[in-house]
Amino acid sequence: MADFLGVNHQKIYAEISSWTLYKLQKVLKLLMVNVAVEQLQIIEKKSNSTQSRAKITLAVDDSVIDRVGKRLRRTFTWYSGR
Repeated sequence: MADFLGVNHQKIYAEISSWTLYKLQKVLKLLMVNVAVEQLQIIEKKSNSTQSRAKITLAVDDSVIDRVGKRLRRTFTWYSGR
């Protein structure tokens, strides 16, 4: 995380302690998205069968399915029944 933020690893706790919870949450989400993108880029370079075995899943709030569901293949709904 220190490398991601460009902060000395010995000063990371001092840096984080001055943040609000909102900022911490925002940075953690950004960090997690970057890690996920790196992993997906590795899998994208593999063969179709390897990609299939990776069982990549995109989870989207079901209120968004109505808007983008027509553009995506294999969309399923569980909660709202729409």
